[in-house]
Amino acid sequence: MAGVLIIISILILIIVLGVLAIIMAKDRKKAGPDYFTMFLISVVWVPVGLFMQWKNGESMFWVIGLVFLFISVWHRDKWKKNHTPFNKLNKKQKRFAMIVLLILVLILLMGLVIIYLKSKNMI
Repeated sequence: MAGVLIIISILILIIVLGVLAIIMAKDRKKAGPDYFTMFLISVVWVPVGLFMQWKNGESMFWVIGLVFLFISVWHRDKWKKNHTPFNKLNKKQKRFAMIVLLILVLILLMGLVIIYLKSKNMI
């Protein structure tokens, strides 16, 4: 039962992210990598990956996080080139960012509920 819920959650996530990617690709002009965002991703992935390595004995997130960290720090002079702070976004972009944030929070909450239910042997 838990496996089916996880598979359904992953499929929903893939569909939502695919739709968001298509919408974003239509409105976005060609831009290079956002090294500041890559840095933020690496700051999250390194400790999470190390925790997963310690807990499960296998995780590549910390290695990928280190690669992102080195690449982003190497290109630190380009951090402001493709990065737009939230307060400089127009109304449509702010609304889109808030929707994406809301979806990510809901996915996080669904994951926490599944973990809780699994720890209580309810699923």
